[in-house]
Amino acid sequence: MKPRVLVVDDSLTVRMDLGESLQSAGFDPILCSDLRSARSRVSEADLIILDVLLPDGDGLDFLQGLRSSDRTSRLPVLLLSSESEVRSRLRGLAAGADAYVGKPYELGQVLEQTRALLDQRSASARQVLVIDDSATFREQLREALEREGYRVHQAPTGEEGLRLAANVRPDAAIVDGMLPGIDGLTVIHRLKSDASLRQVPCLLLTADETSGGELRSLDAGADEFVRKSDDFGILLVRLAALLRTVPDRTDSGSRLLGAKRLLAVDDSPTFLNELAGELEQEGYDVVLAGSGEEALSLLGTQVIDCVLLDLIMPGLSGNETCHRIKQVPEWRDIPLVLLTAFDDRRTMIDGINAGADDYIPKSPDFTVLKARLRAQLRRKHFEDENRRFREQLVRAETEARFRRLVDDSPDAIIGRTLDGFVTSWNKSAGRIFGYSAQEMIGRNLDRLVPRDREDQTMIGRARRGERIEHFETTRLRKDGSVVHVALSMSLVHDALGNVVGTSEIARDLTELTFQRRRFEALLEVAPDALLIADPAGVVSIVNTQAERLFGFAREELLERRMADLIGARTTADDVGETVSDRPEGELVAHHKSGREIPVEVNSSRLDTDGGALMIAAIRDVTERKLAEVTLRRSLQEQAALNRELESFSYSVAHDLRGPLRGIDGFAHILIEDHKASLSEDGQRLLELVSDSARHMGELIDALLVLCRLTSSEFQLMRVDLGALAQASIARLQATSSRVVEARIEQGVWVDADPRLMSSVLDNLLGNAWKFTSKNEVTKIEFGAKGVNGRRQFFVSDNGVGFDTKRAHKLFRVFERLHSSRDFEGTGVGLATVQRVIRRHGGRVWAESELGQGATFWFTLDDPA
Repeated sequence: MKPRVLVVDDSLTVRMDLGESLQSAGFDPILCSDLRSARSRVSEADLIILDVLLPDGDGLDFLQGLRSSDRTSRLPVLLLSSESEVRSRLRGLAAGADAYVGKPYELGQVLEQTRALLDQRSASARQVLVIDDSATFREQLREALEREGYRVHQAPTGEEGLRLAANVRPDAAIVDGMLPGIDGLTVIHRLKSDASLRQVPCLLLTADETSGGELRSLDAGADEFVRKSDDFGILLVRLAALLRTVPDRTDSGSRLLGAKRLLAVDDSPTFLNELAGELEQEGYDVVLAGSGEEALSLLGTQVIDCVLLDLIMPGLSGNETCHRIKQVPEWRDIPLVLLTAFDDRRTMIDGINAGADDYIPKSPDFTVLKARLRAQLRRKHFEDENRRFREQLVRAETEARFRRLVDDSPDAIIGRTLDGFVTSWNKSAGRIFGYSAQEMIGRNLDRLVPRDREDQTMIGRARRGERIEHFETTRLRKDGSVVHVALSMSLVHDALGNVVGTSEIARDLTELTFQRRRFEALLEVAPDALLIADPAGVVSIVNTQAERLFGFAREELLERRMADLIGARTTADDVGETVSDRPEGELVAHHKSGREIPVEVNSSRLDTDGGALMIAAIRDVTERKLAEVTLRRSLQEQAALNRELESFSYSVAHDLRGPLRGIDGFAHILIEDHKASLSEDGQRLLELVSDSARHMGELIDALLVLCRLTSSEFQLMRVDLGALAQASIARLQATSSRVVEARIEQGVWVDADPRLMSSVLDNLLGNAWKFTSKNEVTKIEFGAKGVNGRRQFFVSDNGVGFDTKRAHKLFRVFERLHSSRDFEGTGVGLATVQRVIRRHGGRVWAESELGQGATFWFTLDDPA
């Protein structure tokens, strides 16, 4: 019968290519394009070639289902995966794939892997011995057993069957009751009497339809009874049940019970027969080999508990054979005893170094050998026990770690059947819902589901195998209160891929719901319209102010794109870009009525697991626009008035300077040309006239400066007041030979108009210079101090000072606190300082006492 290979791939080219090649190579291919059809044919297959990505599911999930079923757990699976899909390949091997071939594949490699896997399956399959005298029946039964993955040995008589059982040690025996020679009951009795075979389950076939025949069969030692009239399906089911109750033939634990099978290797048939006779009397099952090569071959097909190996043999020597045995991981732990006729130290060391566990000189007396053999087997027994114990500890620790992970999860993790009965319940489920695991396991989950939130629809989708996305819902706690949860539901499949239950993860959204409501409340109290759009640009959250601004109901806004609601006066394609990336320029909101509303938009991007959200705060600036228009008109009118005032000032100054120059000139002519005809008092009066004319000219110049400074364009920039003060002091020192101690603080940075602030410092420092002119030691200081989070700037001196009772007159135009005879000046400088400081949003004041100097303070609209 040809081995049947199931090919599962959605590519027609791949299916046809593999199908033709497999058929030419002697296989019987079964071709499927999806998992649904593959599940219906999997029982016919001896091997599966499986693609990873399929139209109706994940091939690796299908593989895991195969490995979880007793019927398909041993079925070889060859995985097809792209060479670039390293992660899928690793997942596949971890899920139980026996091998993989990368796409694009070579047909020769696929066929080679297929043959190798089928050969491995044959070698590792459970072995069943069939003893029946009917060749036709044996052949039919062999085909049925091999389709189920068993390796079949056949014998036509009881005698031959017993010999075959001793050689292959089958996992199960099927024995016909009526046999030539010794009958089936006798065969079963002898099998059960053999220490090495008594664990083999025996199934008796009989034509006896009476209950008495069944009792006799069972009394004789048969483990199961099947009538020949029953079909092979019943026989296979009963055989599978028998094999489930016994350990796998490769399980080391099963070999520790009952008789041990020894492999004796020697090129002397006489010694081998004598040795075998002695050991069989001790209850051992002895397998004989005449060379190292034969021993290696037998180890590949037999289960051996200990090897007795001659040191000197033709072909492979004992040491070389020992070395090769110990290189194979599956044989490494088998005790190996070297037997030799040479009892010398060097030979013993070489043997132990080759990997032998013991070294025994040959002797006609086998007492020592038997004692050493028992010791080796005891040691092996203890090692196996310890290994199994460690494996159990590791397995228990792994299971405990997994349980801890589930129990320590902050989310409720619940397993249930499709009928709603709970199969697992972690600690967080108890914390969230108030029920203990004892209260819920085995009970129906409907006690958690409110009547208005029945999840039968979800269960119906699960039954149909549909994918269930994440959704939010409510559940009931034990105390009757409602808890909001985010529910994720994954499907649980059986071996054939049928949905048998669900695994649910429920996250408590109580705190999140509270925060969401708090967020919604904050949205509602915000003074601006707020829109939040999803990654596709569709509005997902709005507030009441947005409804008022756009004129749409909330439900209408939630159906629109943000780009349709806000845009620049360009093209529609630029709207989203304008809002998110370049908010400059005039933006408009599109009202439901069709009118455009000027708005100011502040937008930001919020990256989330679901993508980037766009948040826009929108303010109606209609009134501000009107105010800006009004202000702009006022500024234009003010600018026109300033220009008229400046023109008028220059006209007045020009008209006044002419007469004043005339008065001053004629006074000088009278003094110079008619001095002799003038009395002394007349000369004095003419000089007063000339001085008054010059002073009037200075007043006119000072007023023009005041007019220019207070009406000129205002330009803010970053400026260092310390540098301006230093420059002002330098100009004063350049016109005088006085020695002045000036302390100027550097790095006093502010946002101000540098030209205007230079005028302020020129006036304040000029006054300090003037009113210290009569001091022997002159001290002038400029700096800044922090007061209540704001900076105050000062200019101080040690000059004559002034009476603070008159300080309120300091900043008036033409006001002077000292006589012009003592200190010259126009009385306009401090008025200029006050107006400039006010233009900067600050104030100026003075502190002084007569004879104690003065300090002038000022602030700016600059808290830095």
